[in-house]
This record gives sequence, C-alpha cells and structure tokens, in this order.
Amino acid sequence: MATERQYSAELEAKVSPQLPSRFYFAFFSMSALALAAALSTTSLSIALQAKGVQTIAQDFHLSSPKTFWLGTSTALTSTIIQPCCATLADVFGRKVVLTGSALLLTVGSLMGAVAPNYSTILAGRTLQGFGSGGISALTDIIVTDIVPLRVRGKWFAFISVPWAIGTTIGPVLSGILTTEGSWHCLSNLQQVDFTGFLLLAFSLVAILVPIMQASVVYSWQDPHTLVPLLVGVLGLCVFLVYELRWARNPLIPLTQFRNRSCILTFFCTMLHGMVLWCIMYYLPVYYETIKGFSSLDSGLAVLPETLTLVPASILIGYLVSWTGKYRWAIWMGWTVSTIGSAILYLLTPSTPNGMWIILNLPLGVGMGLLFGAMGFAVQAAVDAERVPLAVTLYSFWRAFGAALGISIGSAIFSSGLEGQNVKSRSWVPDESAIVNIPFCKRDRGKQSSIREVSALTNSEMGALRHVWIFCAVACAVALIGSLGIESFSLDQPLVKTRKQDLRCDDDRAAVV
Repeated sequence: MATERQYSAELEAKVSPQLPSRFYFAFFSMSALALAAALSTTSLSIALQAKGVQTIAQDFHLSSPKTFWLGTSTALTSTIIQPCCATLADVFGRKVVLTGSALLLTVGSLMGAVAPNYSTILAGRTLQGFGSGGISALTDIIVTDIVPLRVRGKWFAFISVPWAIGTTIGPVLSGILTTEGSWHCLSNLQQVDFTGFLLLAFSLVAILVPIMQASVVYSWQDPHTLVPLLVGVLGLCVFLVYELRWARNPLIPLTQFRNRSCILTFFCTMLHGMVLWCIMYYLPVYYETIKGFSSLDSGLAVLPETLTLVPASILIGYLVSWTGKYRWAIWMGWTVSTIGSAILYLLTPSTPNGMWIILNLPLGVGMGLLFGAMGFAVQAAVDAERVPLAVTLYSFWRAFGAALGISIGSAIFSSGLEGQNVKSRSWVPDESAIVNIPFCKRDRGKQSSIREVSALTNSEMGALRHVWIFCAVACAVALIGSLGIESFSLDQPLVKTRKQDLRCDDDRAAVV
C-alpha cells in the first residue's frame, strides 16, 4: 500500500510539477504577445480574398501582383527570421529578443494602420512578419527553459490558445471591418553567425518568393520562377557546407539534428503547416465563391476548424504527459487528419449547413492533436541544451510548410480553372490573375447568364476538390513517415542556459 502511494505521488509530481510563481506572470505576458501576433497575421485573411483587398487595391491603384504581396509578405519574413531566433536568444538573452520582436510587431502594425500608400503598408506587413516570427519562436523557447519535458505538451497547448483565439477572431474581425467599414553588448555580436544567417536568408527568399508568386505573378515554367528557385537551392547547399565545415559558431548545428526522429519530425511538421494553411486559405474560397457567403459569414464558417484545434491540443498534451508516450498521439493525429481532409471532397455547392459543419470537424481535431503531439518528438530526440534550437526549427518548418501550402494550393486551384478555359468568360478581364477569377465572378457575374455562372461554379468546385485531394495525400504521406519516429523518454532534466533571462533561482528546485 505504501509503495502504491509512493508511486502515485511520484507520478503526480511528474505529471503536475510545482512551477514557480514568476512563470505564470511570464506566461500571461507571452500569451498576450501571441494573441497580438496571431491577430496581425490572420486579420487580413478574409479581407485579402474579399471586399477588403479590392478596396485597398482601388484606394492605392494596385496591380494584382502588388495586392498579392500584401498577404504573403508577412508569411515570408516570419519564416525567414525563425531559424536564427535561438542563436539571438542565446547571445542577447530571451527578454531582449522577445521585446525586440514585440517592438517590430507594434511598429509594423502602426505603419499598416496609418499607411498613406502601398509602400508603407507593405513595409508594415513585412515588419509584422519579423515580429510575429520572433514571438512564435521565443515563446516556445522560454517554455522549454522552465517547464520539464514531460509536462511541456500541455503548456505548449495553453500557449496555442491565444494563437487559436487570434486565428479565430482575425478572420471574423476582418469580416466585420470589411462589412462595416470602408543595443549595447556589441562584443556579443561576434558570437552570431552572420555569414550563415545571410546565406540562409538569401536562399529562403530565393526559394519562397517564386513559390509564393507562382501562378499569381508568373507561371511555374517562367524563368522568373525557375531561376530564383535554382539559385535558392544552390544557396542552401552552400549554407549547409559552410555550417558543417567553416562556421565557428554555427547558426544551426546540423550534427545535432541528424538522427532519424528529428528529420522525420521536421518533415511531418512541414506537411502539418502546409496542410493546415492550405485548408485555412481555401475553405473561405469555398464559402464565398461556392456557397455565396459574405465576408463575415466566411470568417465564422471556419470556426469548426479553429475552435477544435485548441481543445484537441490541450487534451493530447495531458494524455501524453500522463502516459509518458507520444508516438501513438502522432499516429492518431495524422490518421484523423487524413480522413478529415479526404471527406472535404464531399462538399458540394448544395451541401446544407449542418452537413458542412460536421464534415469540417475531423480535420480541426486531427490538426489539433498534431499541434500537441509532434513537439514532444523533436524535443525528446535531442540533447537538453539543444532543445531551444529544436523548438525554433520546429516552428520554422511549420512556417515554411505554411508558405508552401498556400503556394501549391494556388497552383493546383489555378490549374483546375485553366483546364476549364475559365478566362474565356466575357466578364473576366484578361489582366485578372487566375486565382482572382472567383471574385470577379461574384462582382461581375451579373453580366453573364445563369448557365455560365453555374458552369464556372462547378469548375471552381472541381478545382477545390483537387486541393482537398492534395491535402489528404500529404497527410497520408506524413502518417507513413511518422511510423519511423523513435520513442524516447520524456523524463529529462531541465538545463539552465547561459543567457536565460527568466531565472527562477531557488524556485527552480521546486520543479521535479
């Protein structure tokens, strides 16, 4: 009996350790920053596809490529900055980098709010990306500094709550507004691998820019797309060789991430971001162009996905902490996500409200399970002192996947419409990008016959089904890949880093 009580006490201490009081104040502050970053990232998601982007384009007399960059500049800069956040945090300290990221987000938001021209609002959106990317990486790093690995999952789930709230409120807020409104320490710089950072940043820009503008500004076969892609890939090869052979303080110590579990987890994380953002980007297209919803209703219609992400993530975090095992949660998440993506194929122009809500729920649950589960795999697979960098790369690969998801989804959707010779419609202007045709239909379709509009709606539905199939296949590939992830113990000690700002001093002894 005494042995059972002792075992129960030890298990309780592992599952629910006593955290210092300063942690809760820090966590609240980080949650507020995460909410602000999520709102800044997603608040234009509906407006960029509906009336909002047309109003901005008309006010600033923008071409289709310039309009496109208003939505993608934030995702691009957010992805670029994340790989170096762990190094900057080690050199300058957590609070300095987190505060700097918050300052960039604030300045970028103010620039966007008062922008008198396109250049200013684009610069503001770019700074918002740097800020939100830094906040995303630093909040994860600080949690790993303070919380033991076994219970980290639920705290990562808690920090995802403000991200989910911002992701949920952002499109709705956008719909409402669209409907209703018109340093010192210079010596430390020597420790930063600037050469590696410049090589990586240049390569990522060369890869992401042509991918993100393919089928919108240039075709995939155009030299403006192929040449930068080739240069970017070569740049990444140079970066890898430099980091392995010549870098004194590597930006990314590649030797620490060669094990199978890290590689597979990063690959699955990239697919997770790719599927999630592809779905979140093209579901509003279905609601607005196929179902005929308004901007506000489209923002509300994505709630079945966004509102199920956080509960599923929190639940799986608790279950993994209790069982000490995480692979089963990853496999379950990818299985549910595969099924959830596949059943979106059943959506039609005449799908009743109750049915499309039910069809959207499994995907949100599956994506939420993966949010809470995959972080365990990469953190358990590396040395404790490399965990901050591991979670930074974890965030980077998800952001990189998000950029790929939007771009690849755009290419699939565009090719589906091109196959139907959509641009032959008399009311579609020749200069309109193929991905903007559905919105031309809504605004100008009154000039055409009911039969022609119905034919275009069916074409759009077919193109969207190609997107759903792509997402289902990506989830299935991730499920197969995740089978190779190894199992490691979650009972690992905390390691105090040299530049850790959120020190708990004697309170740290209370964390077992």
